[in-house]
Amino acid sequence: MEEYDRLMDINVKGIFLGMKYVIPVMEKQGKGAIINTASSAGIRPEHSIAVYSASKHAVIGLTKGVAIEYANKGIRVNAVCPGGIVTPLFHSVGETLEKSGYVPEEMSRVRMGRHGEPEEVAEAVLFLASDKASFMAGAIVSVDGSLTV
Repeated sequence: MEEYDRLMDINVKGIFLGMKYVIPVMEKQGKGAIINTASSAGIRPEHSIAVYSASKHAVIGLTKGVAIEYANKGIRVNAVCPGGIVTPLFHSVGETLEKSGYVPEEMSRVRMGRHGEPEEVAEAVLFLASDKASFMAGAIVSVDGSLTV
C-alpha cells in the first residue's frame, strides 16, 4: 500500500494539484497551455509495473477530461508519453525488470534502433506549449520510438 500511495501521489495527485493551482491563473489570462507527463506505460501496460501503468493511465484520463472542460476558456491541456528515454530512471527500470526475471522483448528490440534522448521529449513539450499547437487539446503525444504502435 505504501508503494501504491507513493506512486499515485506523485504521478496522479501531483498532476491534479498542479492543474488545480495553475488553471485559475490561466482563466484570468484567458489562455494557457498545460503539458502533463504520462508515459508509454499509460498507453500500453507493461509487465511488473501495473500500478505505475495505472497511474499513467490516470494522467491520460485527467488530461483528456480537463482538456474538454477548459478548451472553451483558451486553456489547452495535452500530455506527452515518453518511453525508452535514456535517463537514470530508465536504467533503474531495466535493473528492476532484470531482478524480477522478466525482461520485455522490446527492451532488446527497439524499433528505431536506439532509445530516445531527454531533449527529444523536451522538443515535443516545447511544441505543445507553443502557438504552433494552438488547435491541439486533449492530445496524447507519444515520444517513444514507436513502442506503443
